[in-house]
Amino acid sequence: MSARTTLRRDSVPIEGIGFGIQSNAVLRRAGLTSVEKVRDLLAGNEAGLRILDANEGHRAFLRSPFVQQDLKAQLAVFDKNGPVPFITLTHLETQVLYLVVEGHSNKTISVQLGVSENMVAVRLKSLIRKMKGRFALYED
Repeated sequence: MSARTTLRRDSVPIEGIGFGIQSNAVLRRAGLTSVEKVRDLLAGNEAGLRILDANEGHRAFLRSPFVQQDLKAQLAVFDKNGPVPFITLTHLETQVLYLVVEGHSNKTISVQLGVSENMVAVRLKSLIRKMKGRFALYED
């Protein structure tokens, strides 16, 4: 990869790395808004990053070996394949997703959210379509 391509890719927002919404939120709160800034963190160059102003929990999270390993792995995939496309879930899709993860049935979800069971089914299909191919098994 040429230096010019690397420079252009490093300006990609962190969402292009392929982390989840919550991880991206923590990264952004610590001032890590682009691939370049994530590389700075991994290189130990924290000058100019808001990580120094982040709360202790976020700093500990970002400095933990497991998170650093995941960041390096995601950057390796990013370097090989380029930015991953990211898709935003709607508010209703997000609510349905959380309730599905908690093990609720479509009927329970529809009652809890005040929508029809058909609406829940449509949102589930949309979630599956949006997430298809976005996940891989974690391998040591």
